[in-house]
Amino acid sequence: MPLVVTKDENPNSAEFLLWAKTKDPQCIIRRNAAIGSDVPVAILTYLAKDKSAVVRQAVALNPNTPMDILDALAEEPVWEIRRNLLANPSTPETILRKFAVNDNSYRLLWLNRKDTPIDILWELYEGARFGVRRDIAKHPNTDENLLITLSEDEDLWVRVHVAGHPNTPLKILKEFAIDTNNLLRTSVAESPTVPSNILVMLFEYEKSFAEPCVSVIYALYKNSKLPAFAKKVIETLYNDITYIGRRL
Repeated sequence: MPLVVTKDENPNSAEFLLWAKTKDPQCIIRRNAAIGSDVPVAILTYLAKDKSAVVRQAVALNPNTPMDILDALAEEPVWEIRRNLLANPSTPETILRKFAVNDNSYRLLWLNRKDTPIDILWELYEGARFGVRRDIAKHPNTDENLLITLSEDEDLWVRVHVAGHPNTPLKILKEFAIDTNNLLRTSVAESPTVPSNILVMLFEYEKSFAEPCVSVIYALYKNSKLPAFAKKVIETLYNDITYIGRRL
């Protein structure tokens, strides 16, 4: 766009000022022109060919950037540009799959996306360290089969995240509800999707201890699916259950 004001243009308009930034000799100013949800497609298309990788990084991250531009940027060797494509929620799966899952530099970025396909999550799981397995156990797209596998993980926190995942099968929740580990039982009690019958089973199991775990009891009490009779028992056993909750 030529920076010449015509009778139909307002030199103070937001778009005109953005176009002015695209011509600035400082790459940081040009980069700033590519940042924002209201940047016109024409400006993003223009800046996608900027000589500075810093500017192209900003274009790769903008959710308004057209698919053909994102596809072209995916071919660039600059890691920061590819990183931003993976972080861009508008980048389609066809482009995302160009980035190797087994590349450690992309692994965390794949996990940070909420739409990561289940086959990619399985690939990430293979040979992964406990930190990655924990993230997979929390990922919203992790399905029943992968959660079943993760439920047997040697790392406790992986299993804790499985216990709180909305896709975890009832069979696993039942097993965790009577597990000897307090963290697992607490995670089941806190789950927003656990059915009331499992909560009751967990409640009865907790009462069998000489000293029930306070964090489990409080989590049960706060769960809206716990039947009223169980809540009444908890209120009888613990005179000030809300005070206990503040101490946890």
